[in-house]
Amino acid sequence: MKKIVSLLVLALAASVAPVMAQKADYNIIPLPKEVVVDSAQVFTLSNGMGIAYDASNAELARDVEFLTAWVEQVSGIKLVATPADKKAPVRIQLGFAADKKAKKGSKNEPVAELTEQQKEAYILSVDENGILIQARNPIGVYRAAQTLRKALPVVKENKDGKVEMPFVTIQDEPRFE
Repeated sequence: MKKIVSLLVLALAASVAPVMAQKADYNIIPLPKEVVVDSAQVFTLSNGMGIAYDASNAELARDVEFLTAWVEQVSGIKLVATPADKKAPVRIQLGFAADKKAKKGSKNEPVAELTEQQKEAYILSVDENGILIQARNPIGVYRAAQTLRKALPVVKENKDGKVEMPFVTIQDEPRFE
């Protein structure tokens, strides 16, 4: 009797599994410096969404190529590079707002020189507007793209072409030179 019940439970779980939405998981290795997740809200990443970026920067354009290839390889979702689309759901920006404020600070305060690790820092955020990657340099964008790739579920076949991404803010930089 126990075997029959166990088999029924397994059969039910197997039949429900394909219906469940694919979901991103931010428990990645190596663990980023800071991860703040709001699991109650999700953004749905789906086929055909655009990626906005500065196409005049060759390194950034290459990072976007990597990102689109990685997302498709891992999740089956095909993103489209749309550099001029300011309202694209996936956006890549060079520079942090805090850096700009520091430069505009008091004339008597010297601006601290960034360490090599800080130069490679990035912020990856997911909210109701989509995915935003901010980095000081293209290498930071590359690192953020790797983090996003690792967070996506690996699926053999993604029939609906969608992945639910819980809202998150990830801040990271290399720990060592």
